[in-house]
Amino acid sequence: LKAVDQYIQLMGDSRIHVLQTADIDMTGGGMQINNFGGHYDGGGHTIRNAKIEVDGMAGIFGVVSGTVTRLCVENSTFRYMKRDGRVGGIAARITGKGVISNCFVKNCKIMHNGSTGNSIEEQSSRIGVAGGIASDIFDEAVIRNCLVVNISISATRTGYITSDTKSGTRIERCFTDGNALTSYDHQGSTDKYSLVGVDAASLGRGEITYALNNNSDKNPE
Repeated sequence: LKAVDQYIQLMGDSRIHVLQTADIDMTGGGMQINNFGGHYDGGGHTIRNAKIEVDGMAGIFGVVSGTVTRLCVENSTFRYMKRDGRVGGIAARITGKGVISNCFVKNCKIMHNGSTGNSIEEQSSRIGVAGGIASDIFDEAVIRNCLVVNISISATRTGYITSDTKSGTRIERCFTDGNALTSYDHQGSTDKYSLVGVDAASLGRGEITYALNNNSDKNPE
């Protein structure tokens, strides 16, 4: 996968295995893979300049029940248009045994309809959930080895990695320059979190890259 037209073709087949082989510029594009149960390997490449405004579930992916890995999303805007919606920088929601790992979201706006995107969290009569990686995670879903930097996020409930977590889900070795992992924990949740704040100095020294590579200086497979 290396071009927008190939990306469009994915929208009709949610269970395929995909390897992205080049950066994709989606300037002005509003395309989204809605329900994805396959395997998407971003190959360390970037999807940039996406503009996805949909009713309900907004993100590069709508609902992920498969795996998404090694993908960077930057300079993009994600907005849900209805009163009760979900929005995330990678996926709106992760369910089942879905996994999002080794993904990077930076310089993005993640918001509900009517948000300006100028504040971390703004009061609104609308009900919505927003997260830097995914708005919420269910069942046995996992977010692992992900980094979120310099995002603007606005909704009723927000989190720089995810906002809503359910019992049985896991967040492992995730990093953000924001001040909140999750703003809402499902009642009775037994989730285990592993989150570290980052700054320019730690990024410059390579500490975050080292940690995301399982504390190894070897090239990842």
